[in-house]
Amino acid sequence: MEARERQAAIDASVKFRYDENARSLAPLSIGTNVRIRDPKSKLWDRVGVVVGIGRYQSYRIKFANGSVLWRNRRLLRPMVAVAGPIEDVISEEASSGVGDPGSDDSVPADTSSASPHPHSGSAINTAPPPLRRGERVRKRTVMFDI
Repeated sequence: MEARERQAAIDASVKFRYDENARSLAPLSIGTNVRIRDPKSKLWDRVGVVVGIGRYQSYRIKFANGSVLWRNRRLLRPMVAVAGPIEDVISEEASSGVGDPGSDDSVPADTSSASPHPHSGSAINTAPPPLRRGERVRKRTVMFDI
């Protein structure tokens, strides 16, 4: 009887420590686009839409190919919307006057660049960074005093 009480006390302390930092996942609504984790490969490689809500945090997910499966909430993550392509951000900067060569507070543009777009060098760095090489001069390895 004492062993059971001791084990119950240990289980209660473990549960208390776990619950200190644990948090529940927010419920999903019908029509939410979600990413689905494959239980075997552990990759978030599938995309679907919530079409039904079950008991105990289970959701009915419809995939693009038409198949429908039940998945637990811990295997689902809602997809966030992307702000838009980089070209939209660049065109917004150009229309707002940011980086305009004629303004007083801007840095003068490099006129030697052959790029047709004035922001192409500052927004996207297409060239890979140069390889870093050590500056230390290495001595030749002498083996067997030859």
